Amino acid sequence: MSWNVVPDLKTALAKAGTKHVLETIPGTHHGYCFAARADYHAVAAEETWVKLFDLWDRNLK
Repeated sequence: MSWNVVPDLKTALAKAGTKHVLETIPGTHHGYCFAARADYHAVAAEETWVKLFDLWDRNLK
């Protein structure tokens, strides 16, 4: 059974008119950004944190 909710999430965001960027990173699993988790992926995590902090800087300051 597939637990991939990405297509449903994309549909719901589009239907709601929500401005968003939805990315999936090949070779990673849920929780890959957190060093304490078994699925941690250092390279992908660093790239994601850079994007996330940039998003925060642009929208929350």
